[in-house]
Amino acid sequence: MLKEAIDYYFLHGFSWTNFPTTNWLDNLNQFYNELQAGGLINAAGLTQPLKQGIFEYLHLWTIEAASVDFGRLNLVRPSWTPLTGTPSFLSKTGIGNAGAPLVANFRLAVVSPAGPGDTVLPGTDSSNSCNAVWVKVGGAEATYSELMRTLGETNGRLYTIRQRVNPRIDMLHSYTSASPAVVQNGTIANNTIYGAKSSANVCVSFVNSTETVQGSSALTSDNLTIQFANNMLAGRYVGGAWFGNGSWTNAHLAAMRTAITNFNSRL
Repeated sequence: MLKEAIDYYFLHGFSWTNFPTTNWLDNLNQFYNELQAGGLINAAGLTQPLKQGIFEYLHLWTIEAASVDFGRLNLVRPSWTPLTGTPSFLSKTGIGNAGAPLVANFRLAVVSPAGPGDTVLPGTDSSNSCNAVWVKVGGAEATYSELMRTLGETNGRLYTIRQRVNPRIDMLHSYTSASPAVVQNGTIANNTIYGAKSSANVCVSFVNSTETVQGSSALTSDNLTIQFANNMLAGRYVGGAWFGNGSWTNAHLAAMRTAITNFNSRL
C-alpha cells in the first residue's frame, strides 16, 4: 500500500520538492501495519476493496515538511482524485490557518451512490457510513469552527462537526433540519477523533470510541463536496480525516485512535 501511494503521488503530477521524508514514509508504513492489525485494512489484499477494508478514504495531514501534497492522497485508495484547495499547513500538526476563516479548504468532490469518475463505493451512503476527523489543536478559547461538512444544493448540513461558542461540540449526520447532537461540552480537545456513523438509518456520534445516539439519516446521498476544516480559527488544526462504511465497531474506532496516536508520537 505504501508503494502504491508513492506511485500515485507522481502519477497525479506531484513533485519531488514536496515529497515526504524517508522517516515519515517509514512511519506511514508502521501506521498501515497497525491498521491491518486492528482489522481495518488488508494491505496484502488482491483486490482494491479488500485492501482498503472498511475505509472509503483516509487522509493524514501531519507530515514533516511544509507541503500538503502527500496529504491530498487517499492513503487507502490513492488512485482517487486528490483533494483540492490550499489550506494553511503546519508541519507535524495538520491543516488550519493563521487567524482568519479558511477560504480555500481541502475539498473532495464525489458523486454518490453511483456516477462517472471517482464515486463513493456501493453501500456507503448517508444511511450506511462512518466519517470522522482527527484534530490536533491548541488554545482554550471558545470559538466557532467547522471541522468537516458537505456542501450540496440540498444537503448542506450532512456530516457536519462544529464547535459552538457555548462552548460545545455538535455533530449532524442527517439530511433533515433536526438539531445536531451535542457530543462534547467544552472546546475541541487535542488528539481526539470526532465522527458520526450510521447503520441502517440508526445514527450515532462519537468522540474517540464513545458513542452518543443522535438524529436521523437518509437512504441515499446526493452529489456532494466534502469540505474539511472550514472556518478553523487561530491555533486550531485538523490532522486528518476518514470515511468508511457503517460496519465500524467501537473496537475499530479504538484501534483507529491508537494507530493515529502512535503515528503522531513517532513524528
